[in-house]
Amino acid sequence: MEVIINNEIKDLTPEILAKAFWNMDSIEQSRFFNHLAEVADFRFPFQLQGITDEDGLTLAGRRVMQSIGEYSHWGISCNINRKLSLGK
Repeated sequence: MEVIINNEIKDLTPEILAKAFWNMDSIEQSRFFNHLAEVADFRFPFQLQGITDEDGLTLAGRRVMQSIGEYSHWGISCNINRKLSLGK
């Protein structure tokens, strides 16, 4: 897949996609995940397993995946309230 960056056609790499995602605001990032859910459908757990089995996934990459999972479940404010209610 190719993209145009600064009037140049470049191959879309994971690095370019990550930078594009990071430059989105929270609404755009939410739309990204909503569309990913539509595209991935029932195959998503298999893709995640493939990613976690990949030797190229660093500890930092794993931590990002873990953080996304934790925040998507509780959210930052819910997580803080939950820890406070549990006395942590």
